[in-house]
Amino acid sequence: MNVLLASIMLAIPGHFVPFQTPAGDGVDRILNRLEGLSVADQSVLVEEIQAGVLAGNHPRLEALRKLAQWAEKEGLETKPINLAYFQAEKYAPALKLRTKVMGGKNRKWKSLKAKYFRNSDIPWTATEWAWDHGRNRLRSRLDPLGPKEVLRALLEGQIDPEGRLAAMAEGFLDHDSGMDAEAWYFEHCYRDRDGLVFSGIRLFDMWGTTREIEISDVEAIAWLRRVAGEEKLRSPIPKRLHDPIYSRIHDSFEHWREYRELRRALAVRLVDPGGEVPPVWRPVVKRLDRAWVDLKVDPAEMRKFLEAHSKRDRFLVESKLLAEVVDAEISSDEREPWREETLSTCVARLALKEVRALGLLGAGIR
Repeated sequence: MNVLLASIMLAIPGHFVPFQTPAGDGVDRILNRLEGLSVADQSVLVEEIQAGVLAGNHPRLEALRKLAQWAEKEGLETKPINLAYFQAEKYAPALKLRTKVMGGKNRKWKSLKAKYFRNSDIPWTATEWAWDHGRNRLRSRLDPLGPKEVLRALLEGQIDPEGRLAAMAEGFLDHDSGMDAEAWYFEHCYRDRDGLVFSGIRLFDMWGTTREIEISDVEAIAWLRRVAGEEKLRSPIPKRLHDPIYSRIHDSFEHWREYRELRRALAVRLVDPGGEVPPVWRPVVKRLDRAWVDLKVDPAEMRKFLEAHSKRDRFLVESKLLAEVVDAEISSDEREPWREETLSTCVARLALKEVRALGLLGAGIR
C-alpha cells in the first residue's frame, strides 16, 4: 500500500456529519483525489466503498447482499459475450451451404437492419453484465467501468452501474432448467437461406420483430435437434414441412421470451426501482414493484412465487391477489420506515459515508 493510500485510509473524522449530497464540483474533487492513487489502490478503495454500501440497512441492499453471496457460493462461471452461429456442415450438410459472416459495415447487413430494426438498438452489444440462461453463467460486459466511473455512480445513487447485480438477480430467478435449450438456441446469430450470417443480430432479435423472416434449414434442423430433441428429419426439409416447423419455432420463441422477460424485468426493478424493463412489462411495471414489496423484497420468496406462477397471466393475477391480502393485513401507517428513503438516496448517503471514512473528501469538502 502506498503512502498516500495509507494516509487516506487513516483520515477518519471524529464526529458524525449529516448526509448531504456533494455538489458536482465536490464529486469531481473526490474523484480527482482518487485519481492520485495507483490503479490497483483505486480498485481496492472502490471495492471497499461498494462493500460498505451493500452492508447498509435497507431491504434492497440486504437482498443484493444475499444475491452476491449466492453467486459466490455457487462459484458462477463468468465469460464475456461471444455470439456463435450454427454450423451448416453439422446441421444441413446436404445443402453444401457456403457460410459467409456479414459485419456491420457490409451493405447486406445494413439492408437487413434497415428492414427489420430501423429504430432498434441493433446489433446487440454487451454494454452491461447479463445472465446467460442457456449456459447458466454470468456474462461480463465488453468494456468494464474503471474505479472512477464506479465511484461516481455510487455517489449519484447507482448501486449497479455495470448491471452485474441485476444479472445475478436474473440468474437467481431462473428456476426452470427446462428453458436452457431454448435460451441457448435463440442466442445464436441469424442466417438467411443464402447462408449469410449476420454478426450481432441474434435469432432472438429476428423472431422478436413479429415479421416474416427467412429461416435456413441449418437453424430449423438445429432447433429440431437441440430444442425439440428430434433426430429423424434431415435437410433438405420438404417444402410441405416448412410452415409447421416454423410455427413450432415461433411458439418456442414466444414461450422463451415470456419466461425471460418476466425474470429480467423483476431483476431490474429489484436493483433499480426506476430501471427500464422490457416493453411488454412497461404498462404494468408498478405491479412488479408491488410484488417485490409484498414479498418483503426477498429473492427467495420471489423465486418461489415464480415457480408457482411462472407465466405472465398467472403472475399478474396472483400478484394482484397477494396485494389485496397484504393490504387487508397491514395499514399504511404500519409500513416500515425504510420506505421513506429511496434506494438511490440510501446508496448515495452510504457511499458518501464510506468516502468520508476513507478520507477522500479532502479539505473544504467535508
